[in-house]
Formats: sequence, C-alpha cells, structure tokens
Amino acid sequence: AHHDHSARLAGAHRGQERFRQRDRAEVIGLENLALDGGGRLAGETALAEADIPALWIKGSALAHTIYPKPSLRPMCDLDVLVPYDRREAAFEVVTQLGYHFPASGAYLLAMDDAITQKLTHHYHLRGGPGDGISLELHFRLLGRDTTLLPPEQMAWMWDQTDTFTDGSHRYLTLRPEAHLLYLAAHAILQHGESISVLRHYFDLHRLVGQSPIDWT
Repeated sequence: AHHDHSARLAGAHRGQERFRQRDRAEVIGLENLALDGGGRLAGETALAEADIPALWIKGSALAHTIYPKPSLRPMCDLDVLVPYDRREAAFEVVTQLGYHFPASGAYLLAMDDAITQKLTHHYHLRGGPGDGISLELHFRLLGRDTTLLPPEQMAWMWDQTDTFTDGSHRYLTLRPEAHLLYLAAHAILQHGESISVLRHYFDLHRLVGQSPIDWT
C-alpha cells in the first residue's frame, strides 16, 4: 500500500510539473507575441519608412532562427542595431511610437545624448502596448566606446547580414558566423562569466548546432 501511495504521489508530481511547463510555455509564447507584433513589427515599419536600416539581434532573431518554436526562447526585451550616424534619427522615430526613457535613476542621464555616447552603447527605452515593452536601440554592439569593436569591424558586421521571418514579415539580422562572434563577446567581454545566464550559453549551443557555420 505504501508503495502504491508513493507511486501515485510521484505520478501526481510529474503531472503537476508537466502542467507548470505547459503554462510557462504559454506565458512565454504570449510575451513573445506581444514583443513581436506590438514591438518589432511597429519598430521595423517606422524605421523602414524613415529609410533607417534596422538589424534585429539576440533573442528577437534567435527565437525564429535556431529554436523549434519561438515560445521556447524567453525574451525580456527587443534589441535592434541601427547605424551609428543614424542613431539620433532612429531615436526620434521610436519616440514618435511612444518609446521613452524609463523614469528611474539608472537612466536619467541617458536623456543627454552626449552622455549616452560616453556611458553606454544603446538607448534603453520603454513603450509599446501598455508601456510593456523594453526596447534597446543599439548604435554600437559592445562596450562604452570603440575599444572592443572598432568602426571598421562594425562595418564588417553590417556586411554580414541575413534575413528571418516570423511567418508574415521579413527582418534583417546577422549571419550565423557574425551572430556567434557577437553573442560570445556579449556574454564574456560585456557581461562577464559571473553575470551571464544559462540562456546566453544555450543560445550559443543552439546557434552552433542548428546553423551552417562557415569556420574557414
């Protein structure tokens, strides 16, 4: 009887875990849907109308290129790279969509573009439906200056582009080789091993395993 009771408990726990995983996947799917439809599509459309190239990086692109389903890759924000000399125009475009600097001490100084250029590599913004989307408008890929990625190497990155689709719209992203270099540098050189999370390393694992990498 004790064995039967233990078996029933174990079965119930497995069932609860399956439900939790299913519920978590549904939540991630809904969150990603909001980011894709409410954020990326609107941003891509507005930037294209302003003739500003937009290169979508990290989770926003990886969810659709190296994962079996986009809902399997959790996302907390959208990351888009624009040319450095178009950063101010791009900022104006997304502010017209309702994006703004968060009202927190960490980002108050970022409202001064001269300071932003010295302190960071992107504009960290909030907006979208219900003010629920975080948008990182990158004008550099790494670091606070050009030490880690000089302008000539940034030009190479812009030459290493590919496209992906969310089923209805097509977007620009990095080719697998360039994305691999960037993600590795982002995880180690920018965040460091003590801050990088498992998701960063799993992205690298999926990218190498699911993409035709040219190692030459």
